Amino acid sequence: MSSDIMELIDKMTAEETKALAKRLTPLISHELMLTPTIWGSRARLHLGKGVVLINTLFNLSSGDVHIGDFVFFGHNVSVLTGTHAIDQFDLARQCSIPLSGRDVIIEKGVWIATNATIIGPCRIGENAVIGVGSVVMEDVRAGWFYAGVPAKPIKPVSPEYADPSVCAAARSPEAI
Repeated sequence: MSSDIMELIDKMTAEETKALAKRLTPLISHELMLTPTIWGSRARLHLGKGVVLINTLFNLSSGDVHIGDFVFFGHNVSVLTGTHAIDQFDLARQCSIPLSGRDVIIEKGVWIATNATIIGPCRIGENAVIGVGSVVMEDVRAGWFYAGVPAKPIKPVSPEYADPSVCAAARSPEAI
């Protein structure tokens, strides 16, 4: 905080300070809810027009994230490019972070619902929908609703994306 603001607060009574905090808390909370968290270089995050991020977490340690126009996110979505080597231990595991190769591409018109996690490398096709709490670990077909852990195709979002063979395969016992 600037020294001017700190001096002003120092001159306030305890009741005035509490009243100010009470008035500011909802504004600060709202601002935090609308602010994404970024780990890694901000230059690796590429946003189209009309993107709504809310409080999305981006880990950009191991790749770029490209987000197309009019993509929107629910609360607490995580988009992760970073990973660690599972065959390393202790400090070696902590430090074994690839610098590239785990890009996430989210095409135009995608909706990623609350608490979903997207793990790169993957591509989410145009107009796809990712269900609440889903974990995407592979490419997502354009125009399809995916859900689950790991996310699997459930159904097309509209008739223009329907392909009976894909729908039947998604509902087969082997896919469950």
